Amino acid sequence: VDFDLVQTASKQSQVITASGSSVSGTLRLVQNGIGMKEYATVEIPGILHMWNVRSGFSSTEDAYLVQSFVGETRVLGVTKETEMGDGDEESGGASLEEVVLGGLDASMSSLFVGNVQHGDSIVQVTESEVRLISSSTLEMEASWSPSPEDVADGGEALITIASGNESGQVVLALRGGKLILLNAKDGELNIVFKKQMEREVSCLDVNPFKEDSAMEVEGRPDAVASNLVAVGLWDDLTVRLLSIQNGMNEVCSAQLSSDDDDEGDAVTGSPSKRSRSNMMARSLCLVSLDSTSSTPGSASSGVDMLFVGLGDGTLVSFAVTTDGANVSVRARKEVSLGTQQINLVQLQTDLGGTCVLATGDRPTVIYLAGVSSKTSQNLTPKLCYSNVNLSATDGEDEDASRPPTQQSISVNVAAQFCSPQLFDDAAAGTKHYSLCVSDDSDLRLGVIDDIQKLHVTTCRLGMAPRRVAHSPDGRLFAAACIESGINEASTSALEEHNMGNCIRFLDDTTFNDVKRIDMEPHEMILSMVNAQMFVAGFSDTEQAKADEDENGLKTFLLVGTAYVLPDEDEPSRGRILLISCREDENNTARSVRIVAELQVHGGVYSMCQFHDGLALATINSKTMVIRVGCDGGGGFKLEHVGVGHHGQMLSLIVKSKASTDETVQTDQNSSSKLIGESPAKKKKAAGSKADDKEQLAIVGDLMRSISLVRYYPEHEALEEIARDFNANWTTACEMLTDELYLGAENWNNIYVLRRNVKATSEEVKCRLDTIGEFHLGEMCNKFMNGSLVMPHTSSGSKNNEPSGSGSRDSKPSTLAKTRRAVVTTGSQTLFATVDGTLGSVLGIDARTAAFFSCLERAMAKVIRPVGEFPHEEFRSFNAERRVHPAHGFVDGDLVESFLDLDRGTMESVVREMNRDGRFEIESYGKNKDFDEDDNDEDAVDIARSSLVVEDALAMVEEMTMFH
Repeated sequence: VDFDLVQTASKQSQVITASGSSVSGTLRLVQNGIGMKEYATVEIPGILHMWNVRSGFSSTEDAYLVQSFVGETRVLGVTKETEMGDGDEESGGASLEEVVLGGLDASMSSLFVGNVQHGDSIVQVTESEVRLISSSTLEMEASWSPSPEDVADGGEALITIASGNESGQVVLALRGGKLILLNAKDGELNIVFKKQMEREVSCLDVNPFKEDSAMEVEGRPDAVASNLVAVGLWDDLTVRLLSIQNGMNEVCSAQLSSDDDDEGDAVTGSPSKRSRSNMMARSLCLVSLDSTSSTPGSASSGVDMLFVGLGDGTLVSFAVTTDGANVSVRARKEVSLGTQQINLVQLQTDLGGTCVLATGDRPTVIYLAGVSSKTSQNLTPKLCYSNVNLSATDGEDEDASRPPTQQSISVNVAAQFCSPQLFDDAAAGTKHYSLCVSDDSDLRLGVIDDIQKLHVTTCRLGMAPRRVAHSPDGRLFAAACIESGINEASTSALEEHNMGNCIRFLDDTTFNDVKRIDMEPHEMILSMVNAQMFVAGFSDTEQAKADEDENGLKTFLLVGTAYVLPDEDEPSRGRILLISCREDENNTARSVRIVAELQVHGGVYSMCQFHDGLALATINSKTMVIRVGCDGGGGFKLEHVGVGHHGQMLSLIVKSKASTDETVQTDQNSSSKLIGESPAKKKKAAGSKADDKEQLAIVGDLMRSISLVRYYPEHEALEEIARDFNANWTTACEMLTDELYLGAENWNNIYVLRRNVKATSEEVKCRLDTIGEFHLGEMCNKFMNGSLVMPHTSSGSKNNEPSGSGSRDSKPSTLAKTRRAVVTTGSQTLFATVDGTLGSVLGIDARTAAFFSCLERAMAKVIRPVGEFPHEEFRSFNAERRVHPAHGFVDGDLVESFLDLDRGTMESVVREMNRDGRFEIESYGKNKDFDEDDNDEDAVDIARSSLVVEDALAMVEEMTMFH
């Protein structure tokens, strides 16, 4: 029915929807990413590394959390808390307390700590030695230290990097770049291989890939030895894969840099801005992913992956294939996950699921959603990236003004930690991914929710919701609801018709009811919006107090109603309510009250935020400007500004590009003289040029499509300056930019209009041109600028051909250097339909539009449609007698299904794209958007270079990251 965006502290939006009817009405909070339920937090700053250690190899529960600091190592152990209850029975839970492991060197920083199967030991690596500790006695069994002969210059032999696995393989990197492979077995440490690298080592990983033949040891899989060691070097843009069976010889080299990084931007000619030091590997992870983590019970065979975390927050992934002694990497993919250095942690559950956690300022879980081809020659994994969102359990938040579900966390180090004694029965029973994460100051213990793209939280209202809005100041959801109104004890038809309307205010974290405001009899709520309004007419003292930290704008909830009387075809009167939602100074209580109301002659169908702290409202066929003033007694009042605009059949929707966080910038020397003046006058007095910008809005009419109106502050007048002359029955509209407008109509179509700002003729200027038409298939009832994903950048693989031994020589596509899936700024729009669908409309540049349009045509031609219904016919704009081919839009559902095709079908689609040849635009206008005519032969040069499957995969996978 309706939805609103909820902005979080991490700049990631959530969507609150009003769904259902009658007693089945609900509010649903939809968020992208994975929630982490926090169970405990302790202040421990300065943690460098963490590892989980079991009391024995066969144990299924972790007993110790080892933490490495500068110059010391500490251990937290799981300690049972016993209490004597009735009948002298022991009961209680468990806690993490600091313990001492006798064989562990606590006076040194640890580089690696982990369990070893053979001998049931614990291995610890410090800068000076490797220790083997008995799991049963916790005493040291053996130790090994590097000798000065292992260092080229003969200086002090220090261990700089270490990695190990449960089979007993421990790989060390010494100062000077020497690698040493040790084998920990049956209480002994033996040297297996030594190898001198040409540079200092920056990171290591010796994690084994999964093997189907792994044996079970007392309910736990037998530890598998690794055949590969991944090595990252300083001042080197590669990752080396060394074969243990071949004496630590290099069998493959994975390139971290791409042609774009080496040569700069192929379009602008500018050099690459990425620093070579940031592009070097800082963390490595060899892991076998399968879709069990996202789809329990699936029979996916999985894929071996190499993940590389860089210093600038970039994650590079490769699929690793092995053919006998030949090892190669392919399907390179690069994704930006923030700006901080990334550390990679493998997560597993007893259900068999495996995923990878990438730490940083935007911690992300990477998991496998499928594999397009299972042959080693054409391996194409489909990876999904979900942000981790923290949610506390007991409300013990340091920032009480921010709800726990909206807190963002930055993770420096993390470690998986599985201990059912520390969690509730639900978490322990389902074996979710439980882990410990640490930032600069705190250590958190929590459980990750189910791995899936979207998470939905449902609140049942027991009544039908009509409108919903989020009030960030009061941390409330406002839901306009309709009670059934059917009185079983009454037979009066009038009493049945008088359904009660009310506004319910619910906590945006717990969904607990906070306040309820009932409407008058026969009064129906039609619109509701949270807006920042300028309050005119306050005195200096009152204004200074009211505007503290708000730059002259106060946030209110505006509610528009209409009195629906049985004898009226159209409402003749209604109200606009001004509601204040506030928290007290201690953030312990919230107040909701109606502070002003305005009686109007008609129903208030829509309202929106407007420029300079004003609001727009559509009242029957009129569009009015609304402002908030002072009534002289310290209260507020609502009033019209000017006479508004008349001329619509029925004004259903009004939208503006005015931001809800728009602030008024004033000169400090003149601010005292401007108090009580309108924001427009403040801007003019302060010498701002912002008042020269057109203040525009669009109005969606019931029968006459969309019109564009402009507000003139100096005359306090609204004037229609352009309109669409097509007879579209509008159901939703949105301003993409000041010149582009998105609309939907009742025949399940959407369309895009463009204003002719450069036209010389006044007749052309007053007409809005249709530049895009598309059959959506569902009736859209609301558009809203925004996205469910955080803004980020990524780049796809530049060459999916394998590298290393066993790879064949082939030249990559020349298009791979320059093709990027670019989303135009300000063109991310969410929409909701009456069928319950949430979707996204993304604006893309001309080059990307040409590629995806070609891919869409090729897929429609190659893939047999369901029911033999052609795709072109299905997506054609069809409204009564008007039937137009779809243009200006690309069917995202169709092109993204390219990832689910088998390799043979992919190759057929790419061959059709090469036959079409219209997938690349070599020259186009710098500011050319998706709506411009891509077939203009004077401005477009079609490149007919050959495409490969990997080019299409890279583009489609990159586009999936934007929604």
